[in-house]
Amino acid sequence: MASASDVATVIVSALAEIGMTGEVDATKDGVQAVQWIGSPSGNDVQVVVTVQPLDRSDG
Repeated sequence: MASASDVATVIVSALAEIGMTGEVDATKDGVQAVQWIGSPSGNDVQVVVTVQPLDRSDG
């Protein structure tokens, strides 16, 4: 299973590929990983990702 760092790395890679800059903040199992996308600029974005078990009780 992927760690919070693995999740952040994949998202950073995808967003960098399309030229976005900013910060990815991923949390999984209480562990937080923060990584920068590219170099900081005036158009930075913040992407917050929380990985948790899927709740299928609503279906």
